Amino acid sequence: MDFTLAVVFGIVALPVLVVAALWIKIVSRGPALYYPIRVGEAGRPIRVWKLRTMRSDAENLLSGHLLQFPEAREEWQRYFKLKKDPRILPGIGHLLRRTSLDELPQLWNIHRGEMSLVGPRPFPEYHLRQFQPNSAAYAPRSPPGLTGLWQVSARAATATSKARSARCLLHPQLVPLARSPHPRPHRSRRDFPQRPPNHHC
Repeated sequence: MDFTLAVVFGIVALPVLVVAALWIKIVSRGPALYYPIRVGEAGRPIRVWKLRTMRSDAENLLSGHLLQFPEAREEWQRYFKLKKDPRILPGIGHLLRRTSLDELPQLWNIHRGEMSLVGPRPFPEYHLRQFQPNSAAYAPRSPPGLTGLWQVSARAATATSKARSARCLLHPQLVPLARSPHPRPHRSRRDFPQRPPNHHC
């Protein structure tokens, strides 16, 4: 089912991908696509394809911004996100991230059998560091999904709700397993990361 739908959606999404890729190339040097490493099923690393929404020198920009603005550094350490992120491409970057269209190239991951249409979002390394070593998140038993709770709720939230959702990001990301066709593994409370004190989801 995932394979068939990925082919159909891929054909429909092709014009959007072409236009977005050209727009990215116009406003920024470098490739239109990139593929960060994420943790896939059974803990296997996979390359997750995405449309590039950040500047080519994003890491240097982030480091300089965090050094210059202590409040931004605190925000990044707490949420792994910035409300005013200097790395994001003007126009197209904000549009792709707001609509989650930057995830469309992951239809290729689904075609390859590395991901599913619905499931827990694949975690980047800096998120995984927040989990205990024996956490189920280190070796998920189902394929990561193109869409998950982050796309459904957090990106559709208001600015205030976004910050609140970011505090809970590491916990709810596992919820879509219950909504996917794959069995949901049993977890105890120890499987989830400890939330910062005095912050409630």
